[in-house]
Amino acid sequence: MPMLKPRVRSVPQEVVEAKWGVLSDKGREEVMEVVRAAERPVLMTFRRENRRAEAQEVLHRVVRRYGPASSA
Repeated sequence: MPMLKPRVRSVPQEVVEAKWGVLSDKGREEVMEVVRAAERPVLMTFRRENRRAEAQEVLHRVVRRYGPASSA
């Protein structure tokens, strides 16, 4: 199975504001569907329970922050 290498890239706030628009409610719901569908297979790739729990917490934060109930 191919693995992605973690990479951090700094993108200036001005670039984000200039190039990326606000995601519509429908688009946000579609993204959340993808995250939810990928959650279990992704979590199962972690063998250690503490790593799995950490990854699950990150995914839950994403869902809470960007989910349909969000006002962002």
